[in-house]
Amino acid sequence: MNKIAWLNMVARRAKAKKQMIFTEFNVKNTAKRSIWVSDSTSCFSLENNRGHTTAVEQSVCRDSILFFFAIEGGCELSFKGGSQPRALLQNHSLFLYDPLQDKPIHIKLKPVAQVFVIRTQIDEFHRLFGAEDISFLGAENEKRKYDIEREMSPSMAVVLSQLAHCDLHSGLKPLYAKAKVYELFCLYFQSSRERAEESCPFLLDSENVCKIRKAKSILIESMADPPRLKSLAQRVGLNEYRLKVGFKNIYGKTVCGFLMNYKMEYARKLIEGGRIQIKAIAYSLGYENPSHFITAFKKKYGVTPKKYANAKMGGI
Repeated sequence: MNKIAWLNMVARRAKAKKQMIFTEFNVKNTAKRSIWVSDSTSCFSLENNRGHTTAVEQSVCRDSILFFFAIEGGCELSFKGGSQPRALLQNHSLFLYDPLQDKPIHIKLKPVAQVFVIRTQIDEFHRLFGAEDISFLGAENEKRKYDIEREMSPSMAVVLSQLAHCDLHSGLKPLYAKAKVYELFCLYFQSSRERAEESCPFLLDSENVCKIRKAKSILIESMADPPRLKSLAQRVGLNEYRLKVGFKNIYGKTVCGFLMNYKMEYARKLIEGGRIQIKAIAYSLGYENPSHFITAFKKKYGVTPKKYANAKMGGI
């Protein structure tokens, strides 16, 4: 085979591999913008502006690493043959790696949502980093499953915005995207939460992570009358220390801090709906005195619920 024929063959294989990476997303009524980074890494911006939920399916091989970044709206992810669907909130990220099995993922985008997805291969990470840089690349962790959710840092949000709004010439976009994706990897694994997780070896056990995620679900389901920390720990099968430390490292907030933040976000969405009175919202969240709810809401958003509602309706 001469040199020209060999180069043409390599180009065809690269093009076919690139097309394979892009078409593995089965998108239904959802806008998808793809950016090719390398033969082993690609990123997708999944966008839903239809006013109702839409579905996306992704087939993931066991040597794949996936990062989900909920820039706007958020989404719900479910795994074929797996546990209950889980919500990925706005401004949160999810890191998935399961070296033991292929894992088809069903993604349900919320109305008015944008989720950025980066897919790469474990071999690419070994090429870029060492075990001294990222703990899960160590030989002792090669069979461990990783499923880590955390709040995005401001610096990560900036890089994602730059990727989403890149308006460079088409010939420059791949190089720019590659630089930004690698920058995002560095920011992600350099974050303080990654260092904190390494001080919590029990989080390497996926069963413990599932127990902490169950605690989160219990809090959400019973937010009007949540269980005390000791009772919550007993219900999920952890001691109080592991629940407190593990919850903080996975979700970036204390148990009480997460619950308060969730309540206020829930209240904000109800207020924006404009159909429920402030007092009714306060009672639905477990406040016996609506003034306590008003104080908490103002502390979170800087305005009272009434002023927030007026602003949304164009009253001020």
